[in-house]
Amino acid sequence: MWLPIGAVALAIGIATILSPERWLRFVIASVGGSFLGLLIGYGTLPLTDNIERAYSPIAVAELTLIVVPVSFVVSFALRGIVIRTGRSRRIAWVAMVCCMALGPIVLALTPAFVELRMERNDRLAAKRFTALRFAVEQSKAEVDGPARICDGGALRRHYSGPSFSDSDWRYIVGNAVKEDGYNFYVNCHERDGYSIDARPARQKGDGTLHFCIGGTGNGKCDVP
Repeated sequence: MWLPIGAVALAIGIATILSPERWLRFVIASVGGSFLGLLIGYGTLPLTDNIERAYSPIAVAELTLIVVPVSFVVSFALRGIVIRTGRSRRIAWVAMVCCMALGPIVLALTPAFVELRMERNDRLAAKRFTALRFAVEQSKAEVDGPARICDGGALRRHYSGPSFSDSDWRYIVGNAVKEDGYNFYVNCHERDGYSIDARPARQKGDGTLHFCIGGTGNGKCDVP
């Protein structure tokens, strides 16, 4: 969130220095442009999660409201600074163009970045699932048997995959915990002993695979 806000602040700051007498117009233009840009962004790349999609208008309004004080404070503070030399003005104009180009560039590159993120999340999820399955089997083989599966601490001692947080280990048995775009869940009360489930938090946004074993199935499943 802070990257686009920073770009807006930089752009209006440069515009004010180039033409300080129009600083208030720049504030109005900045707020209006940010609002339209957010609408276009959400419209071009709509959210895949239904809940997040429902809250997208609130996000647009919230970010626009943040732009209002940021734009006003920056422009008001810099209105007394004037760039007079030709070289300095050329540098300022180049910086202004770069700021204006940031939005379209980010918008164009977003699908590629999302694809790379999902590939990374899929890869880490596969490693976590395999390591978690091993940890469950090792815990199950201990003296207390199936009861050890319900102990996140026991699972943690046998786990050797990509890290889970301390809170994850406290809640992973019986609750879904999220790491790198995937929700992981261990059920220790299945009739056949246990079940493990790992699926993307957002379909087509965080990952493409569904891993499950035990009471929910066996092996790698397609995302429903």
